[in-house]
Amino acid sequence: MELNEIDASSIKNICGNIMAESDFWYQKAIEAWTQWKDMSITDNELQNLLSIKYDDFCNSNDQRIAEIRKNLFTAVAYFDAKSKDKDTYNCYPDKRTVARTGIRQDDWVTRLLKYKLNNADMTPGIKNLVDYLDNPRDNFPIISEPHKRKIYNYFIGENVVPYSDKQFNLAMRNKFQGVIKCVNPDNYTAAVTKLIYYLRSKWDEKPVEIIKGLFVHERGDNWKQEFQKEIGNGKGCLWWHTLPVSYRKEIMEQLSSIIDDGGSFDFYYVKDNKAKYKARVIDFATAENYAEKYNEWKADNPIWIEEDLSDYNDGDHSAAIVFFVDKFCELKEQISLDNFVRYKNMKYSNRTGIAAFTRIINEDIKNMQDEYKKEIKETVNLLLTEKNLILQGAPGTGKTYNTAVIAVGLIDALPDGEGFDLPMNVSDHRQIMERYNELLSNKQIAFSTFHQSMDYEDFIEGLRPKVLNEQVIYEIHDGIFKRICNVAERNPKKNFVLIIDEINRGNVSKIFGELISLIEKDKRKSDDSIHGLTAILTYSGESFGVPANLYILGTMNTTDRSTGTLDYALRRRFVFKTMKADEYVVKAQDREIADVASNLFTQVKEFIVKYNSGDMEMDDLMIGHSYFLASNIGQLRNSLEYKIKPLVKEYVNDGILRLPRGKTLNDTFASWSNLLENGEDAG
Repeated sequence: MELNEIDASSIKNICGNIMAESDFWYQKAIEAWTQWKDMSITDNELQNLLSIKYDDFCNSNDQRIAEIRKNLFTAVAYFDAKSKDKDTYNCYPDKRTVARTGIRQDDWVTRLLKYKLNNADMTPGIKNLVDYLDNPRDNFPIISEPHKRKIYNYFIGENVVPYSDKQFNLAMRNKFQGVIKCVNPDNYTAAVTKLIYYLRSKWDEKPVEIIKGLFVHERGDNWKQEFQKEIGNGKGCLWWHTLPVSYRKEIMEQLSSIIDDGGSFDFYYVKDNKAKYKARVIDFATAENYAEKYNEWKADNPIWIEEDLSDYNDGDHSAAIVFFVDKFCELKEQISLDNFVRYKNMKYSNRTGIAAFTRIINEDIKNMQDEYKKEIKETVNLLLTEKNLILQGAPGTGKTYNTAVIAVGLIDALPDGEGFDLPMNVSDHRQIMERYNELLSNKQIAFSTFHQSMDYEDFIEGLRPKVLNEQVIYEIHDGIFKRICNVAERNPKKNFVLIIDEINRGNVSKIFGELISLIEKDKRKSDDSIHGLTAILTYSGESFGVPANLYILGTMNTTDRSTGTLDYALRRRFVFKTMKADEYVVKAQDREIADVASNLFTQVKEFIVKYNSGDMEMDDLMIGHSYFLASNIGQLRNSLEYKIKPLVKEYVNDGILRLPRGKTLNDTFASWSNLLENGEDAG
């Protein structure tokens, strides 16, 4: 990573407030931490506090517990952006925190109480926090150990000097010398960390699919009821006799990363195709590391723990993996197996297997997906009937992606009574694109983008020069339209789709020429057509017709004023469907990003509604939902800076949005950026 790629003004925008601060940026955090460290609590009190339920700790009216709770919660309110009652205990106007972690509030309570009891018993994350607060000049406010390794590998490189805590601090301080200059030297590592997390999308490459937990099929209920009764507010051990068969290495690595980050994952027991019980897993072990984990876990006196892995057995099966859990419960509402989205659509045995899932679709999202499938079926049916269809809408509404879904659906549609059904999950992006690329390779789908220089010779047929025996000769070259028409005519029992992206950007009369009439649905060429038309091609002199089993699917950007209106000759031969910006899609992404993205979507929409000049309908103008989809705040910020803001600016310059005299976009853009700033994921 070359830091000279980032200009000084960008750095100032990212972390200038920290650089200019004369006081220590997290002074209140240090004060809260010092107060917690110095608070006198006896070992007996600490043991008693560790033994009571978290809810009882939170709700206790005991004066001594309330005093301890206040100091502990105050410290956490400055440590973690996700902390409980942060608004109450964090006195900074901007509610700044040292980090944003995956540590739950009850875990914070346990970890900080254990720190008081024995400060040598610290997780790597707590150690990183303590080291920073005790010495902010030499340490970084980066809590996650996996993050530190990723950051080191990206900015420094493991092959330069192997990673270690000491080497990380030394190398990263040197890396940003001259780039970050702070009034208070103690703020240097905080400012560097802010810049590092601004660049998170570069160093934190997320898996395409992020695992949230596991599920198995298991019919026994008696032991589960017994386990739930015994575990209470403590911990326990559960086991399963197989490991994932498909994608095992990927799954185990992701689960390990979750635990290393101080997080947890859910483990569901399914019976009769419904999840009925759930455990919260805070650690796990296999044959390779069970002995080591056993020594760590036994300090918490978990129920059902065994000294050796081989001791976990039921006479028929022995443990392949043991889960260390801190919660186990029967679900109030059972979850249908259909609502679990399996990792990479993995296959598993529903008798003995174990499967990973990336999310559980709630009923609202399930209904939304059902509505989407219904809409796709209606659109496929429309294309089957009309032969030629254009998807129109503002940028980011999913026009191009939906052409892939519709094309795959049309080609693979299965007869279902008098209608048809779609054989794939239209909401499964990976499945759709794998099938789309397969059909593209098989030449059942062809893709073209119109532009102003495209003409008949590119699209239908034309002459191409060729050197033969040192002489230039001209050969007839078939364009994409003629090629797919010929393939479709040779395979009358299959459907074929030609996708034309940005169809309104081309000169349609010049591109289609005399063939414009041949694409009409009743002029198509087939054995049972009485109105089928043919034309003599200009260069080859061949008789040419458009086969009935070819479907044309175009896209059109309704906000593009750099092109004229769509040629009327083409317009009357197509049907049109408007793609709209869908806020529900924005809300349906991962919860950690959905709230911020949804708020941004709302503010952008309100701005466009307020200043719409009236020349266009909102459905044709509102920026599409795909611009608000991201896997982290860094990606959403990039979309805001490099997609949303430039498009809004273009709307203003083109007169689509009209601002009152004296008003500029600066304040509006700043308020949008602040939304993301408040949702920053750092540490």
